[in-house]
Amino acid sequence: MLFRSIHISQIVKKAASTLYFLRQLKRSKVASKELTQFYITCIRLVTEYACQVYRNSLPNFLRSYLEQIQKSAMRIIHPERNYAEALNGAGLQSLSERR
Repeated sequence: MLFRSIHISQIVKKAASTLYFLRQLKRSKVASKELTQFYITCIRLVTEYACQVYRNSLPNFLRSYLEQIQKSAMRIIHPERNYAEALNGAGLQSLSERR
């Protein structure tokens, strides 16, 4: 259990640092479609690293910890929408649904 917590913490830290670049792109008036592409290729890729190993054995608090990164990204890309609407508008699923 401790190994999973440490691993997830490292993943979240790495993904959260990449959110800075997403914010910079948003400030540069990049279209939301391109922001979503950046999120998928640079951030979600990190959050889903080794998800095949942890798919069913990840506790809920660690799942929500990972999901928080996607929620933050959706707030940056679609600040006027709630999380569910932002996912729908971006054509994405929640991380737990993808697993």
